[in-house]
Amino acid sequence: MNKSLTIKTLACAATLAAALATDASADIINFSDLSLSPESYWNGSDQSGYFESNGIVYYNEYTPEYSSYAGATYSNITSYANGTLYSGDGQYVAAPLGGLSKDGTTDPNEIYSVVYVDHNYSMFAEAPVIDLSALESSVDGMYLSNTSLTLDVLTSPQYEGNYARPFTDGDWMKISIYGYDANMSEIGTVEFYLADYRDGKTDVVTDWQYVSFETFTGDVKFLNFEITSSDTGEWGMNTPSYVAVGGFSTAVPEPSTCAAVLGAFAVAFAILRRKR
Repeated sequence: MNKSLTIKTLACAATLAAALATDASADIINFSDLSLSPESYWNGSDQSGYFESNGIVYYNEYTPEYSSYAGATYSNITSYANGTLYSGDGQYVAAPLGGLSKDGTTDPNEIYSVVYVDHNYSMFAEAPVIDLSALESSVDGMYLSNTSLTLDVLTSPQYEGNYARPFTDGDWMKISIYGYDANMSEIGTVEFYLADYRDGKTDVVTDWQYVSFETFTGDVKFLNFEITSSDTGEWGMNTPSYVAVGGFSTAVPEPSTCAAVLGAFAVAFAILRRKR
Protein backbone atom coordinates (compact mmCIF):
# COMPACT_ATOMS: atom_id res chain seq x y z
CA MET A 1 0.00 0.00 0.00
CA ASN A 2 1.23 3.52 -0.78
CA LYS A 3 2.68 4.96 2.42
CA SER A 4 1.82 8.54 1.41
CA LEU A 5 -1.79 7.57 0.76
CA THR A 6 -2.01 5.87 4.16
CA ILE A 7 -0.70 8.93 5.96
CA LYS A 8 -3.12 11.19 4.07
CA THR A 9 -6.04 8.90 4.85
CA LEU A 10 -5.17 8.81 8.54
CA ALA A 11 -4.83 12.59 8.57
CA CYS A 12 -8.24 12.98 6.96
CA ALA A 13 -9.80 10.57 9.46
CA ALA A 14 -8.24 12.42 12.39
CA THR A 15 -9.40 15.79 11.01
CA LEU A 16 -12.92 14.45 10.49
CA ALA A 17 -13.01 13.07 14.03
CA ALA A 18 -11.81 16.35 15.52
CA ALA A 19 -14.37 18.34 13.56
CA LEU A 20 -17.21 16.02 14.52
CA ALA A 21 -16.16 16.01 18.15
CA THR A 22 -16.89 19.75 18.31
CA ASP A 23 -20.41 19.24 16.91
CA ALA A 24 -22.56 19.46 20.01
CA SER A 25 -26.03 20.74 20.76
CA ALA A 26 -27.11 22.73 23.80
CA ASP A 27 -29.55 20.86 26.01
CA ILE A 28 -31.77 23.17 28.08
CA ILE A 29 -32.72 22.05 31.58
CA ASN A 30 -35.83 23.94 32.60
CA PHE A 31 -38.55 23.22 35.18
CA SER A 32 -40.61 20.86 33.02
CA ASP A 33 -41.03 18.24 35.77
CA LEU A 34 -42.75 20.60 38.23
CA SER A 35 -46.48 21.25 38.40
CA LEU A 36 -48.63 24.04 39.82
CA SER A 37 -52.22 25.13 39.75
CA PRO A 38 -52.80 27.79 37.09
CA GLU A 39 -51.36 31.24 37.93
CA SER A 40 -49.80 30.17 41.22
CA TYR A 41 -46.46 29.76 42.94
CA TRP A 42 -44.47 27.86 45.59
CA ASN A 43 -42.55 30.08 48.00
CA GLY A 44 -41.35 27.66 50.67
CA SER A 45 -44.17 28.26 53.13
CA ASP A 46 -44.24 24.50 53.76
CA GLN A 47 -40.74 25.06 55.24
CA SER A 48 -39.25 22.14 53.35
CA GLY A 49 -36.23 24.32 52.67
CA TYR A 50 -35.75 23.41 49.03
CA PHE A 51 -37.27 22.06 45.84
CA GLU A 52 -35.75 19.82 43.20
CA SER A 53 -36.26 20.00 39.47
CA ASN A 54 -34.65 17.82 36.78
CA GLY A 55 -31.74 16.89 39.03
CA ILE A 56 -31.01 20.41 40.31
CA VAL A 57 -31.69 21.44 43.92
CA TYR A 58 -32.87 25.01 44.64
CA TYR A 59 -32.71 26.16 48.26
CA ASN A 60 -35.20 28.34 50.09
CA GLU A 61 -35.37 29.98 53.52
CA TYR A 62 -38.89 30.84 54.62
CA THR A 63 -39.64 32.94 57.73
CA PRO A 64 -43.22 32.26 58.94
CA GLU A 65 -43.48 35.20 61.35
CA TYR A 66 -42.96 37.64 58.48
CA SER A 67 -44.39 35.48 55.68
CA SER A 68 -41.18 36.20 53.82
CA TYR A 69 -38.54 34.18 52.05
CA ALA A 70 -35.03 34.26 50.66
CA GLY A 71 -33.64 32.02 47.95
CA ALA A 72 -35.54 30.19 45.25
CA THR A 73 -39.27 29.91 44.53
CA TYR A 74 -41.09 28.68 41.44
CA SER A 75 -44.08 30.12 39.62
CA ASN A 76 -46.23 29.94 36.49
CA ILE A 77 -47.82 33.40 36.74
CA THR A 78 -48.18 35.08 33.34
CA SER A 79 -49.56 38.53 34.17
CA TYR A 80 -48.60 41.57 36.21
CA ALA A 81 -50.32 44.93 36.68
CA ASN A 82 -48.05 47.92 37.18
CA GLY A 83 -48.22 49.17 40.73
CA THR A 84 -48.78 45.69 42.20
CA LEU A 85 -45.22 45.67 43.59
CA TYR A 86 -44.94 43.48 46.69
CA SER A 87 -48.66 42.97 47.24
CA GLY A 88 -50.48 39.85 46.10
CA ASP A 89 -48.43 37.79 43.67
CA GLY A 90 -46.28 40.70 42.51
CA GLN A 91 -42.95 39.32 43.65
CA TYR A 92 -43.41 35.96 41.87
CA VAL A 93 -43.70 37.14 38.25
CA ALA A 94 -40.88 36.88 35.71
CA ALA A 95 -40.62 39.77 33.24
CA PRO A 96 -40.97 37.44 30.19
CA LEU A 97 -44.40 36.40 31.58
CA GLY A 98 -43.63 32.73 30.99
CA GLY A 99 -40.96 30.13 31.47
CA LEU A 100 -38.20 28.91 29.18
CA SER A 101 -38.98 26.31 26.53
CA LYS A 102 -36.56 23.63 25.36
CA ASP A 103 -35.80 25.70 22.26
CA GLY A 104 -34.80 28.73 24.31
CA THR A 105 -37.91 30.84 23.79
CA THR A 106 -40.55 32.08 26.24
CA ASP A 107 -43.45 29.71 26.81
CA PRO A 108 -46.38 30.78 29.05
CA ASN A 109 -47.03 27.11 29.79
CA GLU A 110 -43.59 26.58 31.36
CA ILE A 111 -42.69 27.08 35.01
CA TYR A 112 -39.79 29.34 36.05
CA SER A 113 -37.99 30.24 39.26
CA VAL A 114 -37.85 33.61 41.01
CA VAL A 115 -34.94 34.03 43.42
CA TYR A 116 -34.89 36.67 46.13
CA VAL A 117 -31.20 37.39 46.49
CA ASP A 118 -30.33 38.22 50.11
CA HIS A 119 -26.55 37.93 50.25
CA ASN A 120 -26.23 39.70 53.61
CA TYR A 121 -28.87 38.62 56.11
CA SER A 122 -30.07 35.14 55.13
CA MET A 123 -28.46 31.69 55.14
CA PHE A 124 -27.34 32.45 51.59
CA ALA A 125 -24.65 34.79 52.86
CA GLU A 126 -22.66 31.58 53.28
CA ALA A 127 -24.59 28.72 51.66
CA PRO A 128 -25.22 28.21 47.92
CA VAL A 129 -28.71 28.79 46.56
CA ILE A 130 -28.41 26.22 43.73
CA ASP A 131 -26.87 22.74 43.80
CA LEU A 132 -25.90 21.24 40.42
CA SER A 133 -23.81 18.38 41.81
CA ALA A 134 -26.22 15.56 40.91
CA LEU A 135 -26.21 16.38 37.18
CA GLU A 136 -24.35 13.97 34.91
CA SER A 137 -23.59 16.68 32.34
CA SER A 138 -21.54 19.82 32.87
CA VAL A 139 -23.45 23.09 32.93
CA ASP A 140 -22.10 25.78 30.59
CA GLY A 141 -24.52 28.61 31.36
CA MET A 142 -27.95 29.68 32.57
CA TYR A 143 -30.91 31.77 31.42
CA LEU A 144 -31.81 34.84 33.49
CA SER A 145 -34.26 37.73 33.39
CA ASN A 146 -35.68 40.40 35.63
CA THR A 147 -38.94 40.13 37.50
CA SER A 148 -41.96 42.21 36.50
CA LEU A 149 -41.74 43.92 39.89
CA THR A 150 -38.19 45.11 39.18
CA LEU A 151 -39.13 46.19 35.66
CA ASP A 152 -42.06 48.18 37.07
CA VAL A 153 -39.90 49.96 39.66
CA LEU A 154 -37.11 50.80 37.22
CA THR A 155 -39.30 52.18 34.42
CA SER A 156 -42.34 53.74 36.16
CA PRO A 157 -42.57 57.01 38.10
CA GLN A 158 -41.54 56.48 41.72
CA TYR A 159 -44.33 54.93 43.77
CA GLU A 160 -45.35 56.57 47.03
CA GLY A 161 -43.81 54.80 50.01
CA ASN A 162 -41.33 52.89 47.87
CA TYR A 163 -37.67 53.71 48.44
CA ALA A 164 -36.57 52.45 45.03
CA ARG A 165 -36.57 55.06 42.27
CA PRO A 166 -36.77 54.72 38.49
CA PHE A 167 -33.42 54.51 36.74
CA THR A 168 -31.89 57.48 34.98
CA ASP A 169 -28.63 58.14 33.14
CA GLY A 170 -25.70 56.45 34.85
CA ASP A 171 -27.71 53.90 36.84
CA TRP A 172 -27.08 50.14 36.76
CA MET A 173 -28.10 46.85 38.36
CA LYS A 174 -26.05 43.69 38.06
CA ILE A 175 -26.00 40.14 39.35
CA SER A 176 -22.76 38.47 40.38
CA ILE A 177 -22.86 34.69 39.97
CA TYR A 178 -20.36 32.90 42.19
CA GLY A 179 -19.36 29.43 41.02
CA TYR A 180 -18.02 26.65 43.24
CA ASP A 181 -16.62 23.20 42.48
CA ALA A 182 -17.49 19.92 44.22
CA ASN A 183 -15.27 20.89 47.19
CA MET A 184 -17.02 24.27 47.53
CA SER A 185 -13.88 26.05 46.35
CA GLU A 186 -14.69 29.18 44.36
CA ILE A 187 -13.89 28.82 40.65
CA GLY A 188 -14.85 32.29 39.47
CA THR A 189 -17.46 35.01 39.23
CA VAL A 190 -19.68 35.93 36.29
CA GLU A 191 -21.24 39.40 36.21
CA PHE A 192 -24.35 40.20 34.19
CA TYR A 193 -26.17 43.54 33.98
CA LEU A 194 -29.90 43.19 34.55
CA ALA A 195 -30.28 46.92 33.85
CA ASP A 196 -27.75 49.33 32.38
CA TYR A 197 -28.28 53.07 31.94
CA ARG A 198 -24.59 53.92 31.65
CA ASP A 199 -23.08 55.66 28.62
CA GLY A 200 -26.43 56.67 27.17
CA LYS A 201 -27.97 53.18 27.33
CA THR A 202 -31.47 52.43 28.64
CA ASP A 203 -31.24 48.64 28.76
CA VAL A 204 -33.45 46.57 31.05
CA VAL A 205 -33.60 42.79 30.55
CA THR A 206 -37.18 41.71 29.84
CA ASP A 207 -36.68 38.34 28.12
CA TRP A 208 -34.64 35.21 28.83
CA GLN A 209 -30.95 35.98 28.35
CA TYR A 210 -28.23 33.33 28.19
CA VAL A 211 -25.34 33.93 30.60
CA SER A 212 -22.22 31.89 29.87
CA PHE A 213 -20.07 30.20 32.52
CA GLU A 214 -17.05 30.01 30.23
CA THR A 215 -14.88 32.08 32.61
CA PHE A 216 -15.25 29.57 35.44
CA THR A 217 -11.97 27.72 35.95
CA GLY A 218 -13.53 24.33 36.69
CA ASP A 219 -16.69 22.26 36.56
CA VAL A 220 -19.32 24.25 38.45
CA LYS A 221 -21.35 22.33 41.04
CA PHE A 222 -22.81 25.06 43.26
CA LEU A 223 -23.97 28.63 42.66
CA ASN A 224 -24.64 31.67 44.77
CA PHE A 225 -25.85 35.13 43.74
CA GLU A 226 -25.34 38.72 44.75
CA ILE A 227 -27.23 41.69 43.28
CA THR A 228 -25.89 45.23 43.46
CA SER A 229 -27.29 48.53 42.16
CA SER A 230 -26.42 52.19 41.82
CA ASP A 231 -29.60 52.98 43.79
CA THR A 232 -28.25 52.32 47.27
CA GLY A 233 -29.09 54.22 50.45
CA GLU A 234 -28.21 54.31 54.13
CA TRP A 235 -29.85 50.92 54.74
CA GLY A 236 -28.55 49.18 51.67
CA MET A 237 -29.80 48.65 48.12
CA ASN A 238 -33.19 50.18 47.27
CA THR A 239 -33.67 48.36 43.95
CA PRO A 240 -35.66 45.10 44.36
CA SER A 241 -33.19 42.23 44.77
CA TYR A 242 -34.85 39.62 42.56
CA VAL A 243 -33.76 37.59 39.55
CA ALA A 244 -35.80 35.20 37.42
CA VAL A 245 -34.23 31.87 36.39
CA GLY A 246 -35.50 30.11 33.27
CA GLY A 247 -33.11 27.17 33.33
CA PHE A 248 -29.62 25.94 32.51
CA SER A 249 -27.71 24.86 29.43
CA THR A 250 -25.49 21.81 29.05
CA ALA A 251 -23.39 20.84 26.02
CA VAL A 252 -24.42 17.34 24.95
CA PRO A 253 -22.74 15.54 22.00
CA GLU A 254 -25.21 14.36 19.38
CA PRO A 255 -25.48 10.53 19.18
CA SER A 256 -24.64 10.73 15.45
CA THR A 257 -21.50 12.65 16.33
CA CYS A 258 -20.26 9.93 18.66
CA ALA A 259 -20.96 7.26 16.05
CA ALA A 260 -19.18 9.20 13.33
CA VAL A 261 -16.11 9.77 15.50
CA LEU A 262 -15.89 6.09 16.33
CA GLY A 263 -16.38 5.23 12.67
CA ALA A 264 -13.57 7.52 11.58
CA PHE A 265 -11.12 5.96 13.98
CA ALA A 266 -12.30 2.45 13.01
CA VAL A 267 -11.42 3.24 9.40
CA ALA A 268 -7.99 4.51 10.41
CA PHE A 269 -7.36 1.43 12.55
CA ALA A 270 -8.39 -0.90 9.70
CA ILE A 271 -5.98 0.84 7.34
CA LEU A 272 -3.13 0.37 9.78
CA ARG A 273 -3.88 -3.33 10.18
CA ARG A 274 -3.99 -3.87 6.41
CA LYS A 275 -0.67 -2.06 6.03
CA ARG A 276 0.91 -4.51 8.42
